[in-house]
Amino acid sequence: MAQGTAQLRIVRTDFSQFPTIETTIEFAALQAPPSPSQAQPDLVVSFEGKTVPGVERRQTQVPGAVMLVTDLSSRMGERGAVYATRFQLMQPMVSDLVSQLQSADQRAGLMILTETVTVAHELTNDLGAIANTLTRSNPQVRFDPQLPTEESSAGPYPLDEAIIQALSRLDQAAPEQPRTLVVFAAGDPNKEFDTSAIHNALAAAESKGHPVHLLIYGFASDPTALTGLQSLADVGTVTPVVVDGQLPSPDLKRQIFDQYASVLRRSNMTTLRFSATGIASGPANLTVSVGIINGTASLDIPALPPVVSLITSSPEFQGTVQMATRVDFQQAPITQVEYLLNGLPIADPVTEGPDFRYVLDTNDPGFQQRFPSGSYELIAAVKDAQDQVSRSQPQQIEIAAVTSSQGLSGLFLPLMIGGGVVLVVGAAGAVWQLRRRQQPRPTAAPAPVIDDDMTARVTSNDDEATAPYSPDDVTGRLAVPDDERTALFDPHDRRTVVLERHTRWYVEVVAGDTAQRIELKQSQRNYDLGRVTTVRTPDIPLRHQQVSRDHARIELLNSGPTLIAGDSSQGTFFGPEKAAMAPGDRKQLASGDVFWLSSEVKLRVFCEITS
Repeated sequence: MAQGTAQLRIVRTDFSQFPTIETTIEFAALQAPPSPSQAQPDLVVSFEGKTVPGVERRQTQVPGAVMLVTDLSSRMGERGAVYATRFQLMQPMVSDLVSQLQSADQRAGLMILTETVTVAHELTNDLGAIANTLTRSNPQVRFDPQLPTEESSAGPYPLDEAIIQALSRLDQAAPEQPRTLVVFAAGDPNKEFDTSAIHNALAAAESKGHPVHLLIYGFASDPTALTGLQSLADVGTVTPVVVDGQLPSPDLKRQIFDQYASVLRRSNMTTLRFSATGIASGPANLTVSVGIINGTASLDIPALPPVVSLITSSPEFQGTVQMATRVDFQQAPITQVEYLLNGLPIADPVTEGPDFRYVLDTNDPGFQQRFPSGSYELIAAVKDAQDQVSRSQPQQIEIAAVTSSQGLSGLFLPLMIGGGVVLVVGAAGAVWQLRRRQQPRPTAAPAPVIDDDMTARVTSNDDEATAPYSPDDVTGRLAVPDDERTALFDPHDRRTVVLERHTRWYVEVVAGDTAQRIELKQSQRNYDLGRVTTVRTPDIPLRHQQVSRDHARIELLNSGPTLIAGDSSQGTFFGPEKAAMAPGDRKQLASGDVFWLSSEVKLRVFCEITS
């Protein structure tokens, strides 16, 4: 990477809240806070050349990855300043940098160069362990220079190999992490370095979108000793800071301080938030521009389900109720909407848009039989032309009890008419038989008359011709037995009613961290799992040093939770056998499943079902 070149890098793009998209960018002009008189530079976001309106921005901290290469060869044991060796000049500089990295929640690793290359610390969040090594408080790692002898001065000096190994460690960092390589070395005028291999490694990192920031500090009183360091610096187009074996001057200290601050500023990034409404699924180029400087990322926008809202005329279902669906986001046209009460369809799917309106008559006998009065959860289940399905947020509704007059007018009126006619005709027949015995010429009973209001009117000369109506007699023959009312739903029989059941999902920490249990609520779709920092607390917070800030994510859908592995170098593992998950891998979780964040922290997911 060309040091000091204005470069805009798209670090990551998050679709978890689609149709809202969040993309994080790294740009030097945005890393330092502006002065009161300095306005923030204008940002333009576009998809396939089409500008996206309403872009919001906020500052974001993304911890960096820093590899330190320290020279402990005999060359650093030689005298530099009076009463001080070059090592004694280097040690406080390295310790100061590590202290600043630790306070900023960065990751770092330490490599030691003698006649061989030793990895003292892999990339880690535990910078306290590195600090202990630098102050010689780590009995397992000796941090002292070799004694200068004629043999050691002529021995191997694999500085180029140490840099190659450090770059390979940086290549294992999370994709969004800014990467820095800092070299503290004396150099050697008699050694030639393989700069081509270093150049290739830096170019490979650049091509992956992970440029490496390079800093070199030279500790040699002999100017010719810095020739090799300069050849390494030319690969990264950076000028090495020459401590020159002397105590740093105030100006040199200020220069070193500014360079350390630049390493920390690389963690200051900008997150842009915007709506993707109208952006179709499939390949798309995202471009972020600041003036004439552009950053581009090729994205593959998946076929995503529509987002809809449910609208009802009233939360109390009594009489005639209207319901409709508002489309908040769609990549393809909606083809059908099905309205469900406690998971049971109210009627056939509605296929006519744009609002897919449905009018429900709660006095309908069939509806009353399937949905007795009480509280229900109403949702709209939609499907689009891409066969993507989704559901609206549920609404709590109340089905009112049907009054006697409503029930009789809707269900029993035909029976009343038919029963009344039968009773009248039967009574008339009995009277006719009686009068036939008493009179030679009996008089026939008059026929019933049906008025316009669908009521039967019968006249008779005998009061016994009109039998009293008993509602218990009718409702007793039509009542649904209790066992049929509570039958479980049969998908082939829409007459049955589903028992209302609730599923609650939980995640609990089993081992390796503070015991806790967190409920995964249906109102939230994504839950981040990661380590607590001073700038961020994840949804499921952990404190183990092996856990990364954004270690993994749980996505809660109607089908249950899904574990999504992050880009942590410590790994995400599933099951008691600890099967490794690659970054981005998804695993559907069932109740009782266990998974691991790193090899230390064990978690379990389970559910409770209540009626």
